[in-house]
Amino acid sequence: MTATGGSATRIVLLGAGHAHHYALAHLEAYARSGCAVTLVAENPFWYSGMASGILGGDYAPEEAQIDVFALAARGGATVVAGRATFIDRPGRRVVLEDGKTVPYDLVSLAIGSGVRTDLTLPGPESAFTVKPLARLWDLRCVLERLVHERAQAPVTVVVIGGGASACEAAANAHALITARGGRAQIVLVTGETWLSVLPDHVRAQVARDFARRGIRVERARALGCTAHGVAVVGRPVITCDAVVIATGLKPPPLAAASGLPVDGEGALLVDANLRSLGDPRIFGGGDCIAIAGHDVPRLGVFAVRQGPVLHANLIAAARGTQLRIYRPQRRWLSILNLGDHRGLATWGPFNWHGRGAWLLKDRIDRAFIRRYRRTCLARWSS
Repeated sequence: MTATGGSATRIVLLGAGHAHHYALAHLEAYARSGCAVTLVAENPFWYSGMASGILGGDYAPEEAQIDVFALAARGGATVVAGRATFIDRPGRRVVLEDGKTVPYDLVSLAIGSGVRTDLTLPGPESAFTVKPLARLWDLRCVLERLVHERAQAPVTVVVIGGGASACEAAANAHALITARGGRAQIVLVTGETWLSVLPDHVRAQVARDFARRGIRVERARALGCTAHGVAVVGRPVITCDAVVIATGLKPPPLAAASGLPVDGEGALLVDANLRSLGDPRIFGGGDCIAIAGHDVPRLGVFAVRQGPVLHANLIAAARGTQLRIYRPQRRWLSILNLGDHRGLATWGPFNWHGRGAWLLKDRIDRAFIRRYRRTCLARWSS
């Protein structure tokens, strides 16, 4: 699917999510295939694997960031700072938030996800969603300030959500406050389901760990939030200093707004080649897509595995050659950061809990960041 007139095939990468990192690290392959790549994204990229560690005080923000603009520019790509709001498919151009447009022959989406919630939230100084990830750094700054101001008075945080992100946020808020010398009062409002993807005995292990640290788990539904507390079904209002919203993920509205086929949550529907079911010029990966016939969790480990397939298929589409098939892995390593340099690792039916799991996670996450920084440095020196 080459450009008309014999010019370079214009490939536009929307977003710098995990599924695009492989392409950004192998931009030379596009030039060899007669393609010109443009990256449309916001900089820097915050690595989700280290987000809970930023909140818990394990990492400074810059340790969990990749300068994707430098990575792209030094690989020969054009860089455009911004966010896409519409794909004009008849005109083959991407419309940005500021009204500018970027022409394309092929376009790929790796624009991540946001937090799904129907709660009315107070101002940004007291309510924090777990995405965008920079909000966890904002929360950390607020909690550190409160500990400094309060002396020995408790700092209370309510986390709303029953999934892995909610548990990590609760555990790491507790770890941060206590490490800074404060008194932590953490309440996790889970709703009816809590860590439902884990076996009962593993969930019970997390519950015991939370109970030991004084993290309270409320199996009730949150009704609403104010600047001073959270209303919960059948409970008194829980007063707090900060609210964390971790109630699940939802794709951005770009695909639906552009008239592309989407699933019930608005994720771009793609086939086994990661190509849109409604437009052969559009591909995607990561949290913003749904693969027809597969129920793929919105986890970075899947987006990373999609990266090489997405990269190969963009080049194949430009050349008019056969596309590769993406096959989701049946088992994957998942490690929760439970604060205090402790983790919970699961792989299929196996699991282990403690410092060793956290150390393994730390090693994997630091290696991920280091790999892309080395690519950037190698391009700079060449």
